[in-house]
Amino acid sequence: MNKGPLRGLLGVLAAAALAGVVVWGWSSLSSENDKTQAQLTSELTVLRQETGLATQTMQLLETNLATANSKLDDLGQAISSVQADVGRTRDELASSTATLTGALEAAAAQADDLDDDVTALKAEDRVLDTRVGDVQTDLGLLTEGMTRLQQNVATLTTQVAIGSASAGGSGVIAATRTFTIGPLSVQVTPSASLSGQDTAFVVAGLQPWQSVSVSHLRPTGAPAPWIIPNLEATYSSSQAQEDLYADAAGRVGWTRVGTQDGEGTWRVQLAVDGASYAVPYQVSELQLTTNRVQRFGLDLRRYQGLASDMYYSSGVPSALVLELQAHLYNLRSVLRERFGFQSRVIPDLYLFGDRGLFEAAGRTIEVNVTWEAGFHLTGGSYPGIYVQADKFLSTVKEILTHEYVHLIVGEISSVRIPAWLNEGTARYYELHLGLESARPDHARTAIYDQADEARSALTDGLLPSLPSLEDRVAWNNVSATQADQNYAHAYMAVRFFIQEHGETALAALITSLASDQPLGEAVLDTTGQNYAAFEQAFRAWLRTWQDPERELVRQYNQAANGLVDELSMIGTDRATQVQLDAGGRLDAGIPPWTQYVARAADLQRRAAQLRTPDGYETVQSGLTAFCDRTVTWLQRELEYFQTGVDTTRVQANNMIPEVDARSALMQRTLGDLAFVYRLD
Repeated sequence: MNKGPLRGLLGVLAAAALAGVVVWGWSSLSSENDKTQAQLTSELTVLRQETGLATQTMQLLETNLATANSKLDDLGQAISSVQADVGRTRDELASSTATLTGALEAAAAQADDLDDDVTALKAEDRVLDTRVGDVQTDLGLLTEGMTRLQQNVATLTTQVAIGSASAGGSGVIAATRTFTIGPLSVQVTPSASLSGQDTAFVVAGLQPWQSVSVSHLRPTGAPAPWIIPNLEATYSSSQAQEDLYADAAGRVGWTRVGTQDGEGTWRVQLAVDGASYAVPYQVSELQLTTNRVQRFGLDLRRYQGLASDMYYSSGVPSALVLELQAHLYNLRSVLRERFGFQSRVIPDLYLFGDRGLFEAAGRTIEVNVTWEAGFHLTGGSYPGIYVQADKFLSTVKEILTHEYVHLIVGEISSVRIPAWLNEGTARYYELHLGLESARPDHARTAIYDQADEARSALTDGLLPSLPSLEDRVAWNNVSATQADQNYAHAYMAVRFFIQEHGETALAALITSLASDQPLGEAVLDTTGQNYAAFEQAFRAWLRTWQDPERELVRQYNQAANGLVDELSMIGTDRATQVQLDAGGRLDAGIPPWTQYVARAADLQRRAAQLRTPDGYETVQSGLTAFCDRTVTWLQRELEYFQTGVDTTRVQANNMIPEVDARSALMQRTLGDLAFVYRLD
């Protein structure tokens, strides 16, 4: 900073001040003579003192100014230095920015390329996934076909052996074997029945609509329980016979569910109009190439399947082994499509012919078997699925499906999935895949049992909370009755989840839990509700739950039963009238029979207007046929009373067996329908 001008300015100011004093002093001496020398001297002294003070002040100001100038110089240098630093920093920042911008642009370009690569990879992955799925599906179909082929070859081998023995070594057999006994012929298919498989029977030579009582006798001669084919269930363990009715051609057929039928000579016992006929048929064991092994201290047979081994004890039919192997292969592809997962391996299967053997195996491998009929192991010396196989085929398949789902969930997650979710998922697929089987009524009945049990527990205030059903140990340590209720609860909870959010969301929930996400967070992510809100919504749904199909069947069943009951009432009234008219005039029956025909015709119209549930068209056609034939029968009788022509009386009487048979068949059909849907 320049200090020269400031110093010059101060000097001018000081000179001017001194000059002013001198001029002012001389002017005062010339104009005021009366002042004394002393006063002037005093004033001059004061002025000099003030001038001295001004000089000192000036000097002090100059000193301060010099200090300020020095500080300004330092500040200027500092500012210059900072400006230089700022300039360098700006240059460096500009350079860095340019470098960074270039790097970002390059990274963005690489990211675009990477996105393109990822998109391409995803597309390739989808294509590959589709191809893998197609290959797996083809492999599953091929494997199932190979299993069926193995089964057919084994069956043929067995049948040839049996046929050779029975035909004197000819080795020629027929698919159906026909027995002639009295006026009847009995066809048995296959000609050589196999233990564990169904056998079909057809009896011909009966009168149209004739009633025949049928029972099956074991090789010991003891009667076997009658099994309802579509349900794979018995009415009761003591009911050994069933009344069947021939059709218009005098033929009647039925199927013997043979899952539990052991080898030996069985007999079909027929009772027709007081006469009895017995037809023997042979049940033989399917011949498989196996070897004996020891497992768990038990003697088992080992069959080497296409991808896994099957071990089975005494009491397990060989045909069942192949049937379950095919079912296991099929499960892999079905669950992959429905559930989104499949097991990495096809597990070995251990089948036991009774409860004692099943429990003994469990004790040996340290599995506490209580009320369950199946379990699976993924580690240890004997991993695989273990099944108590002394049940009907549909039940054994359900057990196998249940445990296979557990195996899949276990492979997905190394952590403990909540017991209710794990068991509910297994029960859901066990039953709903059963609806797609050859005998869906078996699974359908179980589904409604589960729903009713869970709803009843909720209504009675006995339904436990979902959090209380999370622990696996606690789940296993309950009574059989409580276990049934817990399974029903878990099944309905998972069914609600799938109904509201879908199977994909169920898979996502299990996957999230497998990655150690807390249950509450996983439920929130997949449902949009917290755990408590989800359970509250589930309970509200369960409390008012109704199955649309079930309700439609209920309405149909009630209406159809009402029509059948009214037709039966007409028959009762007619029988009473026949007794009253016995020995009387022919025209005495005309007014009542006119009413009978009118009543039956009204029921005929009402039956034709019933809304038929999908899949039950055969039931409806049976009902309408029953109504039609009843009307025709009563019209024939009315015509006889009106004309007295005996031909019409004979025609009417010949129709009575058909009307009675159709009535009995409709009552049984509607009763079975009520049983399947649990309508009582």
